[in-house]
Amino acid sequence: MITKLAFVSHPTRDMAKSRKFFGDVLGLKQTAAYEDKWCEFDTPCGKSIALDTFSPMDKGPYLALETDNIEKELSRLRKKGVRVVMDVMDNKVCKMAMIQDPNGHSIMIHQMEAGRLKALNAKKAGAAKPKARAKAKPAAAARPKAKAKPASKARRAR
Repeated sequence: MITKLAFVSHPTRDMAKSRKFFGDVLGLKQTAAYEDKWCEFDTPCGKSIALDTFSPMDKGPYLALETDNIEKELSRLRKKGVRVVMDVMDNKVCKMAMIQDPNGHSIMIHQMEAGRLKALNAKKAGAAKPKARAKAKPAAAARPKAKAKPASKARRAR
């Protein structure tokens, strides 16, 4: 089952120039890098744009759709007549396969490695926790006032 959009990948011939463009020019935060072959930038809404040096340049950007079980999903898609152009490849960071839509566009089916997925979910959960609020001190007007001694008792005390 497809669970979400994993990322959009953008092939590049020059990783250094592309990193500079997506990071310095567009202002996106680089969140991952694997040698000079792959890197990822997050958009402000949390979606990822990946840059890779191994995809054919003439095919343009492609979608990567996340699944929780890539073998099962590929089997389901094959039964529906979807053309699989690259079978499952496991690079220990993720598993991926490539399919084609009816127009010949490539779509990656992607499954993140379990440990990486767990770490990412933990990071997101930590960021989503509300910060503890300090207890507010009562306003000066709400604080009980010290009892004032009657003037006659104050004079006697001297």
